Amino acid sequence: MKKVLFTLSLLMTLFIGANDLFAQGATTASMAGIVTDANGAGLPGATIVAVHLPTGTQYGAATNTNGRFRFPSVRVGGPYKVTVSYVGFKDQVEQGFSLALGSTKTFKFVMKEGGLQLNEVQVVARKSDILNGERNGTETKIGEEEINVLPTASRNLTDYLRLNPQSGVSETGDGPAISFAGQNNRFNSIFIDGAVNNDVFGLSGSGTNGGQTGVSPISPDAIEQFQVVISPYDVTLGGFTGGGVNAVTRSGTNEFKGSAYFFTRNENLSGRTPTDNENFERTQLDNFNATTYGLRIGGPLIKNKLFFFLNAEVQRDEESQPYNLDQGYLGNFNEGGIQQVRDFFINNYNYDPGEFLNNKRERRGNKILLKLDYNLNKNNSLTLRHSVSYAEETERNPSTNSTINFSNNAEFFPSTTNSSAVEWKSNFNSNLSNKMIIGFTTVRDDRGFISNPFPRVVIRDNGTSGRAQLNIGSEPFSIGNVLEQDVLTFTDNLTYFKGKHTLTFGMHHEYYNIYNLFVRENFGVYTYNSFVDFVAGNTPDSYVRTYVLRPGEDAAQGDAATDVAAKIQAMQLGFYVQDEFQVSEKLKLTGGLRLDVPTFLSSPEANPTFNNNSLPAMAAVWGIEEGTEAGTNPSAQLLFSPRLGFNYDVRGDRTFQIRGGLGLFTGRAPFVWPGGSFSNNGVFLSSVGVADPVLTSNGNPLPFNPNPNQQYVNSQLNGFSFQSGPQIDLFAKNFKFAQVFRTSLAVDYQLPFGLIATLEGLYTKNINSIAYRNINVERPTQSFTEPDGTVRPVYNGAAIDATYGRVLYAFNTNKGYSYNLTASITKPFADGWTAGASYTFGRSKVLFDGTSSQNSSNWRNVEVVDRNDLVLGFSDFDLGSRVNIFASYRIEYAKLGATTLSVFYNGQSGRRFSYTYNRGPSSFGNLRSAGGNDLSGRQFNDLIFVPADPSQINLVDYTDNDGNVVTAAEQWTALNQYIEDDPYLSKNRGKVAERNGGRAPFENILDIKIMQEFFVNVGGKRNTLQFSLDIFNFTNMLNKNWGRRRNYGFDAVNLINFQGYTDNGGNLVPSYTYTNRRTKAQLSDIDDTGILSSRWQMQLGVRYIFN
Repeated sequence: MKKVLFTLSLLMTLFIGANDLFAQGATTASMAGIVTDANGAGLPGATIVAVHLPTGTQYGAATNTNGRFRFPSVRVGGPYKVTVSYVGFKDQVEQGFSLALGSTKTFKFVMKEGGLQLNEVQVVARKSDILNGERNGTETKIGEEEINVLPTASRNLTDYLRLNPQSGVSETGDGPAISFAGQNNRFNSIFIDGAVNNDVFGLSGSGTNGGQTGVSPISPDAIEQFQVVISPYDVTLGGFTGGGVNAVTRSGTNEFKGSAYFFTRNENLSGRTPTDNENFERTQLDNFNATTYGLRIGGPLIKNKLFFFLNAEVQRDEESQPYNLDQGYLGNFNEGGIQQVRDFFINNYNYDPGEFLNNKRERRGNKILLKLDYNLNKNNSLTLRHSVSYAEETERNPSTNSTINFSNNAEFFPSTTNSSAVEWKSNFNSNLSNKMIIGFTTVRDDRGFISNPFPRVVIRDNGTSGRAQLNIGSEPFSIGNVLEQDVLTFTDNLTYFKGKHTLTFGMHHEYYNIYNLFVRENFGVYTYNSFVDFVAGNTPDSYVRTYVLRPGEDAAQGDAATDVAAKIQAMQLGFYVQDEFQVSEKLKLTGGLRLDVPTFLSSPEANPTFNNNSLPAMAAVWGIEEGTEAGTNPSAQLLFSPRLGFNYDVRGDRTFQIRGGLGLFTGRAPFVWPGGSFSNNGVFLSSVGVADPVLTSNGNPLPFNPNPNQQYVNSQLNGFSFQSGPQIDLFAKNFKFAQVFRTSLAVDYQLPFGLIATLEGLYTKNINSIAYRNINVERPTQSFTEPDGTVRPVYNGAAIDATYGRVLYAFNTNKGYSYNLTASITKPFADGWTAGASYTFGRSKVLFDGTSSQNSSNWRNVEVVDRNDLVLGFSDFDLGSRVNIFASYRIEYAKLGATTLSVFYNGQSGRRFSYTYNRGPSSFGNLRSAGGNDLSGRQFNDLIFVPADPSQINLVDYTDNDGNVVTAAEQWTALNQYIEDDPYLSKNRGKVAERNGGRAPFENILDIKIMQEFFVNVGGKRNTLQFSLDIFNFTNMLNKNWGRRRNYGFDAVNLINFQGYTDNGGNLVPSYTYTNRRTKAQLSDIDDTGILSSRWQMQLGVRYIFN
């Protein structure tokens, strides 16, 4: 099958190449229209010449027998001039307009009889991209005007993409991440100049190559326009089930133009500590400095023929991440006690864990981009682009109310990305054109730890109102972690214009060559229930470690363990055909069929011992798809995506249109997921995960070993196992890459004063999504029935085959959906100002969100009743309500200068979280959590039952830290009050809480930008000296209690303590305690990390624009 697919792709490529048909990507715009006489009859053979005035690039065509013409692949931007001529008629001219990426400008020229008199129309405003006959699905276009005036926090792509009403932006450890339409950000696709530029392996929250460093691989100064598509019914666009982001870079023109710029932030340009504690002394950030400076320049090498554009940028950022225990730390330690913990490690192990109150991050980025545009002749043009980005980050995690992170448990992450693209556009005649794009990207990531190597030590510090912990030692997921990616893309689209039909025949192919080494927790992870236990040498609560089996047991560590690296080769072939049918002057239909064929070209190493001796027993208990086994990949699948879109101009004057469509969309699976089967195959790696571990040799408590190179393996330990032996990742034999059904319907209406109102609905239904099950655990034989009838299974921790650890079986599910309803009003750029406002409500429900890069974590880190049999729950990407307002006004005066004021408001529902049980202070072996031991090692993820009255919860007395007995009745009074005060819990009494049922408070954030320009005459040309001031979270600057962003540690509130089960004649009876004494707000963290935080910050900028 693989050979057949590869041969078919090669033959089609050679066939198109042999006919000089070079193709299309999402890099251009189009023009189309009709030329008629005064009676409306089409004029065949009329001559149309379009000129891109900045470069002199010309496009020529003649009308067909119906009087229609089309320029399918022209430069974005402008201004343009279009001239229509026909013998015996006056010439018609329209000029001064610009074109948006991916859009089509339509014309209707009515020719008047006469001599050579010229009828000219001068367009002085940007034509609306909304009331456009080519638009049918959900999309947002972001032009150069918006890029220039939008308040920009990090100069990251997300600063601009947030203009899309269906988007949700969140701050992650890797910088900002963006999701669209309630879908996982890993299911987005990013194209720059038509070539794939997103992290196809799937590690980066931002979705960009090198994104784990928090540095964007391309400067916004190099971008001319963005296009965000969510439901494009154009089958040439694919590779995503979330959103597709197309960006086209700037080009040179016939005039030398450019700018030099400098931006800076520091502690003096920021607010004081955001806090709920009125008695807390609010302080300024510690010293830090963040600067970005660069240069862009473009111009002609040969006038009207060959142009260049160059952008170079340097980024040097420090990020202060302050924390004070008085802000609401959930544990019992004070600052002095935590310092004593640090001193203990220094004095006894000669290891300094580092600071813990201000763990500063550092980022460095160097970027350069060069682009050449060459007009070969009037029918052919060539574009070459290459960019290099080097980025590195020292990522120190901040301390929070639930976690004290010491600075030396940071990761050091260097990343280098090289990206090239070649585009060849050809117009053979008025009816036939082609565009070809070839892209090649290499990414080299080498994540590591800082300071001296040391095992990870987790010390629990549970207070009365929640769980907290101290993290000490080397970052456990950065010990053996290398990723190298080579991605080759080829796109070719042939467009044929015939009467009312525009036919497209094309292909889009992607080839991947990936090397990934990942040995997690290689130095060992010791967890202790208290610092006292650690000092006394008591039995750890748990011990976890992964070690290599090649070339021998524990024979290599860290990046040296090259024998166990995953080496993945794969490709995804895409073929499509499409017809754009102009049914009438009012109605246009777009229909097409796309075929995507993802396939692996390499396979994991086989494990016949597991396949023959162990897998049959697991399959008999849980059931798996026939043909699934270790050492195999999913078979190549034919994934068809039919789509149909429409646009109806109700009045025929582009003031009122109805648009929409439906179809299937096929994306990629992040290769880190199926790539897990290459490393976790049972022959490369083994894991140990034991609760209450003791030595096999003598039964004594497992002693802490500070030597990272002499850690324990399975044969040395006994205890309650939750992961002992090799982990195996299995993918169903016929596992399919992500695919969704999507439909949308919208109405756009022209209002007075140039305003456009839009009402749009979007619905997405999963066709092929991912789900997981651990098939190496015995089915539970005991359970507990909650008062609402929910049966809570209680696993006993028994593996089906104790030779192996978790066996994660990944398979497809069609469960899950999302919908978005959006109402918006937009004022396109005109007369110096633009504005837009939108309200979106989004709902998203899934089985698995897939928020982790590890298959095991995707299964483990879900709030559940039964982890092996999930029900639909609210997605982590559930949008809720979002209000988006953007306005900008520029006034120019006396030809001396100009002032611009821009505002961006984002009001958004807070982050979702779950209400779960906390593991109580007692140890019950396999029954440490309400769900027992399902071998996940997760004891805090069981969803609570919300009692309606005291009879529905078995609270038991407990003794507090002061020796006082707290009765069950007293606990109920406190718990009942908390439930009453919580909007979600109070409405769901007598039920099991839903996954992600809770929400943090609504967020209200206002950003502003003030820009002052001074005009300077140099050589008869106007240059500009520009000063800018960006204020992020201006809301907080106005009032210290405004602009709050909140989250909950681990996205959960451990509200009730599970104390254990008693066996009452074969019936399990759970008991609980309620020790919390804080409100919902006091249990949350106020986000005070990074730019997208609860503290206002300013950025000063200076730019010189020269012509």
